[in-house]
Amino acid sequence: MKKNHFSKGLLFGLLAILVSACTNPYQKSIPNDAFVVAEVDVKSLALKSDVLSQEQKINDLIELLAQEMEVDNEINVKDLGLDFLRPMYVFATLDDGYFLAAVRNQKKLQSTLLSLPDMFELQIVEADGLSWVKVGSETIGAITSNALLLGTSSSKADYRDMLENNSGETYFDTDAGKLLKKKRGDI
Repeated sequence: MKKNHFSKGLLFGLLAILVSACTNPYQKSIPNDAFVVAEVDVKSLALKSDVLSQEQKINDLIELLAQEMEVDNEINVKDLGLDFLRPMYVFATLDDGYFLAAVRNQKKLQSTLLSLPDMFELQIVEADGLSWVKVGSETIGAITSNALLLGTSSSKADYRDMLENNSGETYFDTDAGKLLKKKRGDI
């Protein structure tokens, strides 16, 4: 029993050091002029609900959402392609709103998106080195090996600029971003 607590403590300590030491690659997609940035830490929320393992809690939540959307097949959180152990972000720029999440497995994520009900008419189009998420003829996002970025912009350039972030300046370099990183709340 002591070994188990020691292993968990060591793991959480190592994770805390890694989180505080660097910004994850997908987080660099949030531009420095973003505002109304909300971080949703699914892992933290799951851990605080006490009853089940965090993976089972996340699975239960996803299955509930799938039932609401009338998706028939059984869902396992590991098969969705997103990394639910890393925070997700909702943020706005002056012109548009966005959702950003870490990708665990790009192929599985693409498969998940394509398996959504036909009412969404989602397509994944490979072009210009990115996987573009489209609804009909409108681009609504892009996927890389480490990030899913969905938004209200229909400009591929907006998604590419954020995902590639060649300027090197991110929201987490601003005072507000540093404060958000320091607070580390659930939402």
